[in-house]
Amino acid sequence: MIRKQPPLVFAGLILGLFGLANLLASHHILLYHVFSGLGLLCWLWLSFFLLSHLPNLFRDLQEAPLASSFATYPMSSMLLAAYLSSFAGPWLGLAKILWFLAFLVHLLLILYFTRKFYPYLRQGKISPSWTVLYVGIAMAALTGQVVQVPFLAWFGFVFGLVLSLLLYPFIFQLLARGTLPSGLRPQLAIFCAPFSLLLAAYIKLAAADFNQPFLLILFLLAQSFYLFALFFVRKIIREPFLPSFSALTFPLVISALSYKLSLPLLGLTQPFFLALGLVEEGLALLVLIYVLKSYLVYFGQTDEGLIKNDET
Repeated sequence: MIRKQPPLVFAGLILGLFGLANLLASHHILLYHVFSGLGLLCWLWLSFFLLSHLPNLFRDLQEAPLASSFATYPMSSMLLAAYLSSFAGPWLGLAKILWFLAFLVHLLLILYFTRKFYPYLRQGKISPSWTVLYVGIAMAALTGQVVQVPFLAWFGFVFGLVLSLLLYPFIFQLLARGTLPSGLRPQLAIFCAPFSLLLAAYIKLAAADFNQPFLLILFLLAQSFYLFALFFVRKIIREPFLPSFSALTFPLVISALSYKLSLPLLGLTQPFFLALGLVEEGLALLVLIYVLKSYLVYFGQTDEGLIKNDET
């Protein structure tokens, strides 16, 4: 029985579910539909809650960590649009409408966030979730086949690439100071997401015309930050569950997906590299299942039975 309402950061888990569906699709189409179906159910529930509690949404968006993390909602909506576009008939038209709406919401969120929280950047008061907002627009490149507007896809990729290069120095300064609040520690997993998303997006965009040196640079950056993020994930996963654990899911999923897509293009098809890919997929699957299971427990708890775990 569900006793709690979905927190805003629940969108991160939904994004992870849709991402995992694409990651596991090559193993069996049933896995693609199972995890996409789970993502759809969670997306519908969260969407209904947000629309019926708009004052709560606007209140939460006054906080920088929540506002930046909310970018996972339009990102997951774009992946949902890609899923819907795989069906014939009216679903394709619905998918296009959803994609354009999600892209617009993401742009508006960037404009709102920049106007309201830019002083935080100058003061060094940022969090890893800022990269979700500013680099997450590259999801438009990964899912651009839904609407087939190359300009928007390339815009999302280039914007995300430039902003990732600008934001990472500030993120490293934050890490060096060790000032990230405990409730935001799961966001440390986000370190591996930007370049992995950019790598997967570039592969989708460039297709056969990819630039191999550029692809290799993105690949090395993505995998380096993946190993860096795993150092934090192994510690965070042992801590008491927080709703912000949803931040652990998509970064591991997109890292495994970008690695998988890159191997044939880089000629890394030897058993060793393929085995590493399966390890990354397995880790992403295990972490997502753990977070999903923990959320089910969380939603079934009464307020009295909860440790104060609404921190984001």
